[in-house]
Amino acid sequence: MKIIYQLSSMSYQFIHGRTSLIANITLSCSTPDSIPAIQLKNEIKAHAAITDESTSTIIHSTLRTYPLSDAGQHPKNEPLMLMIQRQRTTETVDADGRLPDKLRKTYRDKGFILHEDKKLIIFTKKTNLSILKQNKHWFADRTFKVCLDDYYQLFTL
Repeated sequence: MKIIYQLSSMSYQFIHGRTSLIANITLSCSTPDSIPAIQLKNEIKAHAAITDESTSTIIHSTLRTYPLSDAGQHPKNEPLMLMIQRQRTTETVDADGRLPDKLRKTYRDKGFILHEDKKLIIFTKKTNLSILKQNKHWFADRTFKVCLDDYYQLFTL
C-alpha cells in the first residue's frame, strides 16, 4: 500500500516565548478501498440498496464484521444514517395515481388501505377501527406533512 502525506494547513503557535510552526498533515491512500471507513461506507450503501431493514439494523450488522481496532476510523452513526436514507429509492404513485404495493401493506404483510380513490386515501387496519368502535372518547393529533405532493394530509387519529 502506497501512502502519500499531504500538508493540509499550517499555523503558528507561541509557546514559552518561542514561536513554533504547527503543520497539520493529512493522510491519503492511493488504494482507497483498503481503508476500513471507505469499505464500511461501500458495504452499507450496497446493503441499503437491496433491503428494507431499519437504518440502525444495517449499521449494526455491518459494523459487527469489522474489528474493534478499526473503530476509531469509522464515521459516526448520523452520517451513516443519512447515507442510507439517500441510497434508498423513494416510492411514487403509478400512472393511475395508486400507491405501490409496498406502501399498501404493513411490515407484517397486512392490508393498510381502507379506502382509496383519486382524491382520498384512508390508511388504517381493521383492528384499529374495532378499537375506535369500542371507545367513546377519541383523541386526535395535529396534522403534519408527510405525504406525497399529490395529496394533502387532513387529519390523524
